[in-house]
Amino acid sequence: MLVLTRKSEQSVIIGRNIEVKILSVHGDQVSLGFSAPSDISIYRKEVYEAIQSQNQQAVQHGDISIQDLTNAFTSHFTAGGEINSQKKGVMPKNNNSVP
Repeated sequence: MLVLTRKSEQSVIIGRNIEVKILSVHGDQVSLGFSAPSDISIYRKEVYEAIQSQNQQAVQHGDISIQDLTNAFTSHFTAGGEINSQKKGVMPKNNNSVP
């Protein structure tokens, strides 16, 4: 970890296009300003961790749903890509349709 001492109105540059500026210091609170391109997301750590946790939960629940959907979808097709009309609720292929 890099540790720097900065005074109010001084900045730190990260990479080539991110600036962190000390706006003010009041007791044990520091106000920071961030200048970064719009494609760079900036979050407080606790918010970032909450987002990561929610994303992880969504992936865990999503894996089951995706697998169920994949199984249901593939069970309606034969190896040649033809629709398996023997499955209940699936309409047979119509060869008389106009392209």
